[in-house]
Amino acid sequence: MQKKACAIAAILKKMIIKTAVFMAILDANQACGFWGYQESEPKSVKKLRKF
Repeated sequence: MQKKACAIAAILKKMIIKTAVFMAILDANQACGFWGYQESEPKSVKKLRKF
């Protein structure tokens, strides 16, 4: 039972990391929709831009 719980936790951790990276890439390539206001991005997120 303990091994199964650890395996599920490991899978969830990987999914959360992949989702966070995907969302950072998505946010780096889009502008804010609220009348052009967007806070400054960290340098690590700016490196994910595709243009």
